[in-house]
Amino acid sequence: MNKHKISFIICANGLGHFKRCIRVIGSILEVRNYNIDIICQKWQRDVFCSTNLINHKNINWHLNFMEPGVVWPPSFLDENLIIWFRRIEHLLYNSNLIISDNLTMPLKKYKNVVLMGSFLWSDVFEYAFPNNYNIKRFIDLERSLLEENRPDMICIKDIAMDNVIKFTNAVKVPWMFENKSLNNKDNSIKKMKIGFLPGRKNIDKNIIRLAINLKANVDVDIFFPKYFIDVLKGYNIKMANVFRFSNEEFNQLDLILGRPGIGLITDCLKSNTFLLPIYEKNNLEMIHNSFIIEKNGWGSELNGVYDVDYV
Repeated sequence: MNKHKISFIICANGLGHFKRCIRVIGSILEVRNYNIDIICQKWQRDVFCSTNLINHKNINWHLNFMEPGVVWPPSFLDENLIIWFRRIEHLLYNSNLIISDNLTMPLKKYKNVVLMGSFLWSDVFEYAFPNNYNIKRFIDLERSLLEENRPDMICIKDIAMDNVIKFTNAVKVPWMFENKSLNNKDNSIKKMKIGFLPGRKNIDKNIIRLAINLKANVDVDIFFPKYFIDVLKGYNIKMANVFRFSNEEFNQLDLILGRPGIGLITDCLKSNTFLLPIYEKNNLEMIHNSFIIEKNGWGSELNGVYDVDYV
């Protein structure tokens, strides 16, 4: 008898989507001997290559099918926003369950789809680009799929956006880490440690200037992800502290300046690290998340001072 198979479709828009799915997959494999297919980008997997799950015998990887596709900032080409799904259709035929991270297109062909995420791309794109023809087509298609299917959507109850509740059968869950009691920081210390995590696609001249000013003018230890250190090499700045997104590294930080996606917010809550959101203008998800962060005292809204201007 064939093993039960679950396919995970992971949005290529950053690391938070990947980390969330990996947490869920890990929990499943602890209690069930299922086969798991993961459809994602190679760069996402490579960041977490030291994770034990990467080489798990039950996991089958399908890499680099998700770009070009649905990401922020969007490509305005219709084939990238809609037709991307054709590249992976054949991978899903034998799946008993499809878990699609923030991507509704599988609903067009399959009924055994559960969505996962706390926002809808149609809301984000409509807010930023309401007059673009291809964006409108995407919005109409996504909303018609949601209306026809009203799928289950696993979402974080503290931060799910209104239309997730309105258009899906929202399955509200707590934050995805084992213990909601937060770690205590040792405030007796040494130099402050700051993580600068603006997001892989969020790098422009304003973000670079902020990083250089922090490094040059503040007597703290600053940690940068490798992708950002690679950018800064051209500025003759010595960036010795590489941040690799491990739990231990998050626990060592006192403050994070970062893009407030669900993945980073989860890591900040888990490690009790104060978050200062920095994000691009006109992104409704980031605006919403920053408001929730401020409201709950998880961090402080910078009121757009360091917004990255894409539009």
